[in-house]
Amino acid sequence: MRQRVYIGGLENPAGRASGAAKEITMVENSAQLPPSVAGWVQNPQQQYEGSNAVWTFRLLRYDQDRNALPPVPVEAHADSFQGAVNLNHGDHVTVEGTWREGTLLATKVENATTHSVTEPKLPPKPIPVSVKIFLMGSVMLLIIVCCASVALFALFGRSVVGTTYECQVLSNQIAGDQQFLQNLKSSRTNPALADSQKQSLDTEIHAQETKVADEQKKVAACR
Repeated sequence: MRQRVYIGGLENPAGRASGAAKEITMVENSAQLPPSVAGWVQNPQQQYEGSNAVWTFRLLRYDQDRNALPPVPVEAHADSFQGAVNLNHGDHVTVEGTWREGTLLATKVENATTHSVTEPKLPPKPIPVSVKIFLMGSVMLLIIVCCASVALFALFGRSVVGTTYECQVLSNQIAGDQQFLQNLKSSRTNPALADSQKQSLDTEIHAQETKVADEQKKVAACR
């Protein structure tokens, strides 16, 4: 079904001529309708749909010859309004919004009579169920990965860290033992030592060499 929508310039209706409305243009596609319309408020009403307030009124419009154009039905749905909420019969306003089945759904109302601007605010749209499921799945997967990482670290990480620390300590200990072994060997070369002292040093040197060799094997295993 074809719907005629009249679009034209607006003037104060005072002193307008009587007669049939002048058709300025005809638009069949609502996407081609103007994003804003100016006119005079007629019969403003406010009601509620649940928690949302709904303004309804009509815009009276006139062409450049002051002939009446078909009025535009306007609706404003909101759970709150930004700016002054002041709309009276006869106010001259400019309404911005989107079209739905011949009705202008207001997103902004500029009131030239009261010099105020009102913007209806709707609550954010609910998140689709599919998006919620995806987000919940992503969060669960992230939790599983984090828990698995913690468990793996507890199982292997501590032993690796502990082994690395032990090897470092052992390497430092080998350096000290090697220095002590070198001191023993130097003392063994002293010609003033008695035979019993030399035998005692030989025993201690052999034990120290065995100890250093064992420690070097453990460090090699760490690497």
